[in-house]
Amino acid sequence: MLRQLSKDEETRLASLDALEALGGAHDDALHNILDIACMLLNLPGCFIYLFGSKRTWIKAKRNVALAEINYDSPLFNFVRYSGHELICEDTLKDDRFAADPMVSGATPIRQFIAAPLRTSEGYVIGAVCKISSKPGPFSAFKMELLNNISTMVMERIEAQSEVGLVDAVTHFPNRQRLMGDIKQLSPDHGEFVLILIDTLDIKYVYEMARSFGMAEVESVLNDIGYFLKTTFMNEQMIYAISFGRFAIILNAGELNRYMEYMENFADRIQREVRSIVPLKLDFYAGYVWFSASNANPPELLRMATSALHDSIDERVTISAYSESKDAIRKFKFNILNDLAESLNQQSGLYLVFQPKVSLATRKIIGVEALLRWQHPTLGEVQPDDFIPMAESTSLIKLLTEFVIVRSVAEAKRLRQLGITIPVSINISANNFAERNFAEKLDHLVRDGGLLPQDIEIECLETQRILESTEALACVKALRRKGYAIALDDFGTGYSNLNYLRNIPADLIKIDRSLIENLKSDSDSRIIVESLINMLHMLNYTVLAEGVEDRETLNYLEQYQCDIIQGYFYSPPMMLEKLITLIEAEQNGTLAS
Repeated sequence: MLRQLSKDEETRLASLDALEALGGAHDDALHNILDIACMLLNLPGCFIYLFGSKRTWIKAKRNVALAEINYDSPLFNFVRYSGHELICEDTLKDDRFAADPMVSGATPIRQFIAAPLRTSEGYVIGAVCKISSKPGPFSAFKMELLNNISTMVMERIEAQSEVGLVDAVTHFPNRQRLMGDIKQLSPDHGEFVLILIDTLDIKYVYEMARSFGMAEVESVLNDIGYFLKTTFMNEQMIYAISFGRFAIILNAGELNRYMEYMENFADRIQREVRSIVPLKLDFYAGYVWFSASNANPPELLRMATSALHDSIDERVTISAYSESKDAIRKFKFNILNDLAESLNQQSGLYLVFQPKVSLATRKIIGVEALLRWQHPTLGEVQPDDFIPMAESTSLIKLLTEFVIVRSVAEAKRLRQLGITIPVSINISANNFAERNFAEKLDHLVRDGGLLPQDIEIECLETQRILESTEALACVKALRRKGYAIALDDFGTGYSNLNYLRNIPADLIKIDRSLIENLKSDSDSRIIVESLINMLHMLNYTVLAEGVEDRETLNYLEQYQCDIIQGYFYSPPMMLEKLITLIEAEQNGTLAS
């Protein structure tokens, strides 16, 4: 921080105020330096003082009774305005200081020795000082030693402010200081609350930095910090613990008052923090109660973070820590670790296959490969409980490769038995966006002894595919190589005709949410019939998934749907059972 001080006085004083906020709880190194100074110079005591915007204050001291410094004291301000050291052997005999209240007051200072603390840019921010109530000499040799001591102190302060306990952008105390201060809290003051505040969407910040540079982002962060400090936290220390994320510690009795503040400021921050571009500013907070007697700072920070993410996920301004929600989040994270282990050991993960049945021939004309996981202790884990989480990590690439390799192996086994139906595999937008994914998939298929017509590609997250140039190019490349392309879950979410114009597809799957309401909802029947007619006019093959009863099947026959998939015909099954089912098809008719 101090190495980056500009000549702007406001910035300089803000930096010094940040140092004042650090207090003395973490100044063991400075106290050790003062001990060395007392020993080398044979001094009874000495201290370090710094200049802030509103007061001159003592940073550290050894064997000195002085508690407060007059902000306007000529004696203490000498090094500030002159930039030079001061040896005043008798203040009463020096016309510059005789009228100083620090000299003429109830506890007069008669001897005053000060070595300035000077930053690498030349700013004097304070001094290492020796005072006495009696006049006396101070040699040039001792002054040289004291100046050396001041250099050591300055290096410590700059190191502390840059990488130790102060955030370089906002000049607020940082996360390390927060955890240190939690340890210093007195149990005598009752219970406390740790509050975390989030203000910036980190993805938007990255885009902002990409377009306008980090200087603009840092300017916004400074404005947010100023907003928080000047609106409702002037009496509280505010910590900058990560990018756009802040923290405060409250006495528990003040929580209700601050919660009212935060409800108001969620709206105010949108109006009062400005930028050269429209800002995506939100205000979310999470808090956790704790007692100083058994506080574990890293765990408290984790719990408060959990509460904060509850607020973000639920779109509410502030949330308390919830042990049950936290347990669910931990469970999911542990599941991911176990999933990675299963992939590494190639155990527990396997494929099942759900038949696709032609309504015209009543025969199985394809199967969809579906991933399953038998957890070593939890038993069968549902795909919805682990695949969405894997989507947000690098595990999805490994899972997809696992599905492709196993699907190819199982399809080859079907071919060896004379069964020529294609096997479809689900591919997400993240997979399609991988570099050279089309080539890798094609290599795995051909290396497994199959051809593109043996494998069908089902596109998940179609909207995201359209939003990604790389993903869309990959789908088109696979189509050129001869792979059939299916669009999954059509008719829900963001799906629209733009899919059909831009993504090359052979088959459209109408989502189960529409199909399952056919027998009970006339609007669903109108929508499904219209969709099937339109898709046929555009020369697509149409598949209805989630067919679970005869009545639904009858409607789909009436609408001339091409293919059905669902529990009415068959649930997903192991390959051996699938082979038995296909071989048992006596006349190719659908069971009634």
